[in-house]
Amino acid sequence: MKFPLLLAALMAAAPAFADELSDSQNAVQRTDRAGQKAQGKVEMLDDKAQAIQAKYRQLKAEKEQLALYNRQMEIIVASQNEELASMDRQIAEIEKTERGVLPLMSRMVDSLEQFVDLDTPFLPQER
Repeated sequence: MKFPLLLAALMAAAPAFADELSDSQNAVQRTDRAGQKAQGKVEMLDDKAQAIQAKYRQLKAEKEQLALYNRQMEIIVASQNEELASMDRQIAEIEKTERGVLPLMSRMVDSLEQFVDLDTPFLPQER
């Protein structure tokens, strides 16, 4: 006789257990959804972090390439500045040479005329 009473007590408590079970399942489902949402955020943030890191590496490599390019350009500019200075010196020397050429040519012509006048003729008839 105790068995039917126990069975009746369990049957009366079954809806309460079912409600508790349903509440527990709902809590687990909410927790699972919250975990999935949190995992999605973690994955999104990880993707962003990797993208930022890739961009950083790209910019760092670009900076190194530009630094190398700038060093090469500095060498070229220095070489061109030296070439300009050399050309300026050459131009200044050309101006000095131009000023000295006419008097030198005049002296050379005078010397040649004197040489011809003072020289003994090789073929006197033709001279």
